[in-house]
Amino acid sequence: MIKREQIIDKLKEGFEGDDRVYALWLEGADTNERVDEYSDIDVWLDVEDEYVDEIFVKVREILHGMGELDFDIDMRHPLKPVITQKMFHFKDSSKYLLVDVCIQRHSREVKFNQDNPDENPVVLFDKSEVIKFKKFNQEEFDKLIKESVSRIKQILNQSVRVENKIRRGLFLESWGYYHKWVLKPLVELVRIKYCSHKKDYYFKHIHYDLPEEVVVRLEDLHRVNDCDEIEKKMTEALRWGEELIDIDNNL
Repeated sequence: MIKREQIIDKLKEGFEGDDRVYALWLEGADTNERVDEYSDIDVWLDVEDEYVDEIFVKVREILHGMGELDFDIDMRHPLKPVITQKMFHFKDSSKYLLVDVCIQRHSREVKFNQDNPDENPVVLFDKSEVIKFKKFNQEEFDKLIKESVSRIKQILNQSVRVENKIRRGLFLESWGYYHKWVLKPLVELVRIKYCSHKKDYYFKHIHYDLPEEVVVRLEDLHRVNDCDEIEKKMTEALRWGEELIDIDNNL
């Protein structure tokens, strides 16, 4: 059975001598030593702009040379075309071992946050100082948090959007609006309190980032079976949001 170490080594071997590729690194579970039997591989390459398609052809050739691929699809990355993403899987490997490959154009300028443990790429090679870090600016960060809390407060103040769906007895619409206008902004508020540098991560790593009792409370707010339960839990969620914003100016 093909193992993750074999895949990583083969990609490094295949691209380290390729002049079109400036850097190769890993993100995801590899960045914080949380790799387990359920982890995929988050592979990133920095590539000369005009060769992105050709490098993806080479990625496929390298992987295909290792074994039969039963999963090979294009993904829609939110920053496309600056970042292009494809997903692969070997027939002879764990079903969890997806190879998630992102290629960024070399013209893209980005810096990792040196104070965020989840922005700690595992660099396999870097030929031209592609991997850079930015220093933490407390003043800018405090301003960002203040603006975020103000925005979230305005969103929570629109909970009437949920209420009118509840009054009409429209469960699916109530459920969707409850998530959009109440729960999602509440999760961001909770993250600001406990791990502000990851305020935009939503559910990603939430079980690692927040205290267990906080996760349990959030889980309960997400469990609803009908409009009456949405209304009851929305009241609780909004009260929690007010506490996070107002009590002792903790935020």
